[in-house]
Amino acid sequence: MGKVNKVEIPTRKLDELIAKYTLVKEIRDIYVEGIADRAILEWYFQKTNKINVVVYEIQTVEIPEAVLQKHGLNYKCNRSKIIALSTELLTTIQNSQNVLCIIDKDFSHIIREKASENNILKLTDYTCMEMYFFCKEIIEKFITLVLHGLIFSSDQVLVFSQLILPKVYAIRLTNKKLGWNLTWVDVWKDIDLSRDHFGFDEQHFLQRYLMANSRICELSVFNQEMGLVKNNLPKDPRDAIHGHDFIDFLCAIVQKYKKTRRGLCEREIMMSTLSGCLEIEILNKEPLFKKLDNFS
Repeated sequence: MGKVNKVEIPTRKLDELIAKYTLVKEIRDIYVEGIADRAILEWYFQKTNKINVVVYEIQTVEIPEAVLQKHGLNYKCNRSKIIALSTELLTTIQNSQNVLCIIDKDFSHIIREKASENNILKLTDYTCMEMYFFCKEIIEKFITLVLHGLIFSSDQVLVFSQLILPKVYAIRLTNKKLGWNLTWVDVWKDIDLSRDHFGFDEQHFLQRYLMANSRICELSVFNQEMGLVKNNLPKDPRDAIHGHDFIDFLCAIVQKYKKTRRGLCEREIMMSTLSGCLEIEILNKEPLFKKLDNFS
């Protein structure tokens, strides 16, 4: 089996990429938000023997601030940079079949955002790439091969996460819908992972959250909007959990119940570990990866 092409390149400009994808039809390039996304896709294409596909992080592209502002996007966000890149490419190369841009779905399945799928831009099937790990087979493999056992089964870990993490997602989504742009605070101070009581002191967290952002006097406004948000959350937990929260949840479980594996309790290390538990058969069932198979 051939290896996926891995190319170290300098930062490229938009006009260079437009010229590249206009003139060179046989290439297959994909742009993603970060290194973890790139690693998963490179592994996928290697396992499926699609050696013609090259995956790039968006940091390899120079997206001028003026372009981001033109599209009303946040300059600090890699996701915004990919949306801007796809929009600029689509404007110039409407029928392109040699480049794709992939972003996390985030909240776009619930609230209207500037991100919608088109010929170049594709969204993850769930809130983010991390949620492809949210399945019994992967968590079971993680517990058995990485942790060498845990007092909880894979089913229990997933059920416990659903008791807590959609509530945290609802808070993040409420902030987004209100447009308050609040700075996040540590949610784990208000999460209880005791064996007999997995819970989240939501109101105490909200008080800390709003107080840290000097909006505690608007707690009732936030709670009212959050009630509406909760009533309309998707039923599939993979569409109602933030990826970082899920990874942090697993870190917290390991920290508390598997002290011999505490070296895993950093987000990047846990993400890489779960990536190693992926199965190609799991990804092949997902709509995004079916599109990627056709693209390559």
